[in-house]
Amino acid sequence: MSTDPATGTAVRKPTPTQRRAVGTLLLVLLVCGLGGSQLAPHVVGALGRIAGHDELALRLIGWCWGGGPLLAWSLLVWLKERMSRPVKVAIGYAGIVWAGSAAMLLPGRHETDQERFGAALADSRPLGFGWACGFLVLFLYLLLLAIASLLFRKFRPEPTTKAHLTVAGRVATTTWLILLAASLAAALFAPRP
Repeated sequence: MSTDPATGTAVRKPTPTQRRAVGTLLLVLLVCGLGGSQLAPHVVGALGRIAGHDELALRLIGWCWGGGPLLAWSLLVWLKERMSRPVKVAIGYAGIVWAGSAAMLLPGRHETDQERFGAALADSRPLGFGWACGFLVLFLYLLLLAIASLLFRKFRPEPTTKAHLTVAGRVATTTWLILLAASLAAALFAPRP
């Protein structure tokens, strides 16, 4: 810990694992974002062949690509006491690489979908729809978590006990699982725009 000279309060420095995790995420985002235009048609084409060009299977693969890291991180949080530290770190890094690789599906600035995916265009649409359903649940959850945090600060009971925090954690976990299930249902059954 170090002390902030302006306020005199203690400031926690990030651990080496946290610094490596952020560096890994930035590296994967950079590689997949910049190299995605060359890799994306091959990756999407291979996934299409694996799925037999079936729309439902491609939607599921897309959801796993977008929502899979979130599911892995949920599992990590839920089972945190039962896992060893190396397993937690490995799951964390795998989730970071998995989430960063989704940058390949992001559209380029000056290209159309046809230019980006070429012959794999038909497979890219259901895959991208499933990915969006899986990934956008994170933003919805963060929004709900921010609102709940503000409400908890305003209306929190005095004194706040461990039981209150346990209930808040259970509500947050239940909400997270419901949102993940809803996003999976949307990815598989919602009409594609």
